[in-house]
Amino acid sequence: ELLKVNSQTLELKAITGASAGTINTVLTAITMGTGRQPDPSLSAFYEAWTSELLSYQQLLDTDRAPPGSLSSGHSLRVLANQIKENWLPRIDQPLELLLGATTTRLKPKKTEPVPGLGIDRQEERFAIRATTPAGALRLENHPITLPGAPPQALLPFDAEGRTTPDAQYDTLMGLLFASSAFPIAFPPQRLPICLHQGLTPAGKTTALPCTVPDESPEMMDGGVFDNSPLDLAYTLTGRNKRTRFIYIEPTRAGYQTPQRTSPPGPSSDPYSFFAYLLDLEVGLIDFSQSAELLHLTTDHPDVLTRLQVTERSYPSACAPMGAFFGFFEADLRQFDFYLGLYDGIRQFRQFQESVATASPIAIPKFSGTGKAYLDCMNDVFAGYPERPPACAKPEMNNFYILLRAAIARRERVITGKVADDDLNYFLAYLGEHHFEFRNLDLPPHEADEAKGRIRRELGHRVASFTDKLAWKEELVVGTMAGPALNFFDYAAPRTILYGAVGNAWEVGLSTGLGFHNSFRLNTALSINGLYTLGWRQPVVTFTPALGPEFELLGTAVFQLRLGLRVGYQLSTAGGFTEKTCNLDENTLKCSAPVGQPVLTAVLLSRILLHAGMNWSPPWIPGLPPKDDHLLSFTLALGWQWF
Repeated sequence: ELLKVNSQTLELKAITGASAGTINTVLTAITMGTGRQPDPSLSAFYEAWTSELLSYQQLLDTDRAPPGSLSSGHSLRVLANQIKENWLPRIDQPLELLLGATTTRLKPKKTEPVPGLGIDRQEERFAIRATTPAGALRLENHPITLPGAPPQALLPFDAEGRTTPDAQYDTLMGLLFASSAFPIAFPPQRLPICLHQGLTPAGKTTALPCTVPDESPEMMDGGVFDNSPLDLAYTLTGRNKRTRFIYIEPTRAGYQTPQRTSPPGPSSDPYSFFAYLLDLEVGLIDFSQSAELLHLTTDHPDVLTRLQVTERSYPSACAPMGAFFGFFEADLRQFDFYLGLYDGIRQFRQFQESVATASPIAIPKFSGTGKAYLDCMNDVFAGYPERPPACAKPEMNNFYILLRAAIARRERVITGKVADDDLNYFLAYLGEHHFEFRNLDLPPHEADEAKGRIRRELGHRVASFTDKLAWKEELVVGTMAGPALNFFDYAAPRTILYGAVGNAWEVGLSTGLGFHNSFRLNTALSINGLYTLGWRQPVVTFTPALGPEFELLGTAVFQLRLGLRVGYQLSTAGGFTEKTCNLDENTLKCSAPVGQPVLTAVLLSRILLHAGMNWSPPWIPGLPPKDDHLLSFTLALGWQWF
């Protein structure tokens, strides 16, 4: 909308993106082709990003997803169809815009441009020209390669424009789904493409046809190797020295954040091989995602003088959980939409100061529901001490809480008390102020239960995810998933099955009964004396037992449980009866009632150390009343499943 009201001063020539940025690229093209929309809440961006189709219930449809993915992508396709039905018919404005997007091949394509020079082609870059020659959207492949350069990937668009706008939109959606197919979250997408050798001189607008695709490789998230395709934007428009670039960086804070710096000179910390591997992995990932930026600014340093990087004025509500927190509550996505609008207006004013224009840049006048929310945000961020009248409507309760939370989070970030994306403090604040998590079905007085509810919902979907894997993979992933979720938020499992081996063997089942599964019922079978099976008179005991168990300590790393069971020891000596037992020298191996105090320590929710005691009451007929003959101890090491 800012660009529309300043069309005589500023002209948007190109927009590029990868992953979620590809979605915004497409939405920008649609919006620029439609008329003015003064109510932000009626925009295509708002409709897309606040849709319930992006809630975790819709998005993480693991029951429908193929093996190896948490989502089938069905809700995204439904959303794409809604956007097509609601917005394509509205495109009636003159439009000429270049779109750029990147994808990553799941398996690299082996190429040999000259004999002996093998190159793996893994990243694909797409350039598309969007126009409205007859009041309807038209999409064409735009040339970006020089003659003799490696072939350019093309989408199957008819260069003569004979295909319908709906069909071209569907083709573009294929690219969008591929570029945003975040590994594991979404399945790779097969994308029909042509590979065009650069025969058209670069800079010409001649459309490149692709009527019969050469291949349909599996594609995934374009952000794997080029998360910020500024180089593609430069290729599309940068040779014009008047072109300026706006680089949207959602993680950049416009307020002071504590910087973690390493002291100069060699580190005094002891060498850690695992820390070295982690630093190496993180460094390689960060470099691979920003390598294109390094090459661009090295080869074309002039771009730095024409570049403005965006920044946030307050912490994003969706930032925690790797920016996936917003999928658990639509109001978080709504808040970030208006925060982006607030920052966009602020930075457009800064952009005006840095660019010499013939006339001042105008700020559009907003109206409707969107204006009400923006007015509320402006008043709170301006320092209004209490809830301002602009925020008085009951439906703005959550929005107002998020505004106050953003101010509190920013202050704590500046003082170094929390990180910008700290989830625990954010949730604590929302719980204290009775935020309503509607998607999680939590009323305001239960807001502090949000983290546990998210953990439970994730657990259900991870279980469904692992069920579709091969049994070996299911065993490994399932074994790792539980402890990993516990690091997010520890929760005692409802049901635990375990086995342990030591001076006695034991298998058991522990079931949660209440108090967040801290109070439990433990059923077990202990077997002792298996080592005597080779003897002339083997003595083996079997002890079924049952009793309460309580989790004394529960953390992601370590758990401690204390139990007291009662049971009956059945011994092969005497044919499993007390009266015929003839082991007077060791009555502990006779059949008798037993009590079993048990202490269980668990590491990482899996490795189990089991210590217990068997006690036979001295008043049992036939047993000598000697305490030293009535006690025995067990120690075993085992594994638990849940």
